[in-house]
Amino acid sequence: MDDESSLFVSQRRIILKTCGNTTPLQCLKFLWALVKEVTGFDCIEDLYYSHKNYKRPHMQKLPYRKFDNEVAILDDFFRGAEGSAYCLGSMNRDCWYLYTYHHPLSTKHVHHGLIQRVNTLHNHNGHHGLNHHCQNHHHNHHGCKKHGRKTVGNSAGRIVKGGQVQGPQLGPAALQNFLEPDQTLEVLMTELDPKVMAIFTQKESSSAVEATEKSGINKIIPGMFINDHLFEPCGYSMNGIMTNGTYMTIHITPESEFSYVSFETNIAMHSYKELIDRVVSVFRPGKFVLTFFANKVSKGYNAHQEMSEMESVKGQWLRMDNQFCRLKKNDLTYAMYTKYPS
Repeated sequence: MDDESSLFVSQRRIILKTCGNTTPLQCLKFLWALVKEVTGFDCIEDLYYSHKNYKRPHMQKLPYRKFDNEVAILDDFFRGAEGSAYCLGSMNRDCWYLYTYHHPLSTKHVHHGLIQRVNTLHNHNGHHGLNHHCQNHHHNHHGCKKHGRKTVGNSAGRIVKGGQVQGPQLGPAALQNFLEPDQTLEVLMTELDPKVMAIFTQKESSSAVEATEKSGINKIIPGMFINDHLFEPCGYSMNGIMTNGTYMTIHITPESEFSYVSFETNIAMHSYKELIDRVVSVFRPGKFVLTFFANKVSKGYNAHQEMSEMESVKGQWLRMDNQFCRLKKNDLTYAMYTKYPS
C-alpha cells in the first residue's frame, strides 16, 4: 500500500481508505484470507464500502467506472448473501455511494456466554488522485435510492464451524444491549480555496509538519498523535490516533482543476457542530458532502437530530440536500452544502 492510502487495524476492525485510481476491492479475498489465518475468525460481521461520485469516471480502471460493477464484485465476494446498495444525493450532480453488508445472524442471535465477535471490515474507496473525486451503513431507508449492495458481518455469539451461531433470539431492544458504541463522521470537500491548497505543495511548505501546523490541521482534534506526509510536488495525507482508539484521517489533492479534501474521524461527541465548523474553516471548500453514521448506543446518536436542523454551516455554507437512512445497525445522515454566494 502506498503512502497516499490509510490503513487502520484494531482488534476486530479494519479501515482501508484508498486514493486515485487504486483498486481496493481486489484486496478483499487476500485480506480476508490473512485475517482468518492470523486471528482464527471465520466470518465477517459487517462491511461498509463507500465513495463520492467520481469527477472523471472514465479515468478509473475497470470495473470501477460504474458503481453497479463495484456492487457486482461485492455480491460475488459474499456469494449472493443479501446486501444493500444506496445512492444518496442528486444522481446527476454530487452524490455518494454506499454498499453495506451485515451477517444474517448478527442481528438475530446473541449468546450471554462465550461471545466471539468477528472482524469488521470497513472499506472506503477514497479520492486523492489527479483525476477523480471519491473518498468516508436494509433496510428501512428514508430519502435513499436503494441500489442493491451488501455488507458482511459476523454475529455476536458463540461461533462454531460453518459460521453457525448458538444462542437465544432477541428482539431489537435486547440486541441494543450488546451493541458497541460506533460512529463515523466524514466531510468530503471540493472547489477548495487556492490559498489554502497552496500550503500542501513543496513550494509553500518544506515538510509535512509545516503543512500540518500552517494549515491548522493539528488543531482540528487536539491531542492526536499525527503521522503526516507531504508529496512531491504536491499532495498531502495524514493519519492521527489517540490511545482510546479515536482516529482522524485526511487526504488532500491540491491542484486547482480538481482540488479535493477528505476528512474522517470516529471521535464520539454529543455535538459535532464545532468540529464541522473547524474542518470547513481550515480548508474553505466551495462545496462539501457530509456523512454521519451512529448507532443508538453511541454518545453521538442525538447528533442526527442536530444535523437535521443544521441548515447552514457558519452562515456561509447553505445546505442543498439532506437525507436520513435507518439501517440495520446504525443510522446515517447525508447532507450537501454549497458556499453562498457560489
